[in-house]
Amino acid sequence: MKPKEASDAFTPGFLKLLEEYSRQTEALPHVVVGYSGPIELATHDQWQVTRSRRRLADVAEGRCRLDDIPDVQERFRLDRLLVQAADERQAQLDAIRDRLGYGEADDKADKLGDREHETRWALMEIPAPTLPALLWKLEYLLASADAQTGSWSDQAIAQTVADMRHVLGEAR
Repeated sequence: MKPKEASDAFTPGFLKLLEEYSRQTEALPHVVVGYSGPIELATHDQWQVTRSRRRLADVAEGRCRLDDIPDVQERFRLDRLLVQAADERQAQLDAIRDRLGYGEADDKADKLGDREHETRWALMEIPAPTLPALLWKLEYLLASADAQTGSWSDQAIAQTVADMRHVLGEAR
């Protein structure tokens, strides 16, 4: 079974659920709260949201005062707006996730995927008893996402697979 077929078999409907979750979450607009000089402060920029949260915490915990830096009060106001918008957007994302049951389905798919991965690699550690088993192992290794074949061209991998099938007599 190929990984996509395995996912469909183990978690029926998960890919449909994922598509619906993606469709709904991607439809949620990001919010631009303003600009700090040339920098756009928007909810799509997670780094800016994180920096804004840190600045707000610095002021709240006394590590920074609003009169320490010129224009810091305006930036503080924008930071508050950005964090508030990001929190509201996250609440909407969480509501979609909960309504669709995506969290539970995703957890189940992860667990089943882990079991599938462990099973496949347990098979890889067993000596191949037949030529078809050896061909399966070689094809799996070359197709595996963690095969470390990134420097190999797709043509080289395809030719190697064709060579294996030829030499092993189309063992399948």
